[in-house]
Amino acid sequence: MTTAPPAVADDRAVEIVRQRLEGVRVSGNQLSARCPLHRTEHPAQRPFSLELATGRCRCWSPKCAFTGNAQMLIRELGLESTVRVIGNTVDWGLPLGQYGITVDDHAARFPLYDHLGNRCRDHVRKHRGEPRFYFEKGERTYHAWVAWDLVREWGEGSGVAYIVEGDRDAGTLASHGWPSIGVLGVEHFSNVRDEVLPHVKQAGIGALVIVPDRDDAGRAAAKEWTQRLLADGFMVGVKPLPPTAKDKPVKDTYDLYAATGPAFPAHFDSLPVFWRSP
Repeated sequence: MTTAPPAVADDRAVEIVRQRLEGVRVSGNQLSARCPLHRTEHPAQRPFSLELATGRCRCWSPKCAFTGNAQMLIRELGLESTVRVIGNTVDWGLPLGQYGITVDDHAARFPLYDHLGNRCRDHVRKHRGEPRFYFEKGERTYHAWVAWDLVREWGEGSGVAYIVEGDRDAGTLASHGWPSIGVLGVEHFSNVRDEVLPHVKQAGIGALVIVPDRDDAGRAAAKEWTQRLLADGFMVGVKPLPPTAKDKPVKDTYDLYAATGPAFPAHFDSLPVFWRSP
């Protein structure tokens, strides 16, 4: 027996579903898009609707005919699983499935969405070989991986978000509840400044904390980003990572998680933030 959709939506579940949708259009409380359950068919054969206030959703294709709520759709899409590859060295142990991130023995694929939920070209992170990072073919390149659900949630609260280099570092923070913006290469910060940050500010984020990689490029990026973000009207802090954790070297945010495991939230939270002045 199918459980009836709730009268009030789980906002987090609605946001997770929204980030998985393509061809999004919003009119009042009603969102229309392409059904994410059968992507191989022509877009016109995948009509899908979502009520933002209740989370009720439906695919209008008779071949699919899914009817339920956002939580049920998340389960159908398999987004509750942990990123893991059996029989391969890749085992991040992060609950990133809710963001539609997939991993196989070749690469990890990070779906990229803008602030409206429109899907852009996926960002691919190969486990080995060159090029290590690249964008899949598509119509539009977006230069950041953003946990928009958490950005909006924290924008209504503390007004703080975290900015890092790379999708995996951003995913590490998001999977532990921190709103994160992952710049996909330091050379793309100018693009992120134009594409992402105005909408981050509009969501209520007034302070950005930079968590730089522990290398020369990371330190140089933190210095440059600080000046540009201050010029854009943000409060800016820098949260340096320790050189080691539990006798393991730390280069980036994910390394800190890999070294500390379940204790990562406490370790990360205890690191000081150094606030900068214009």
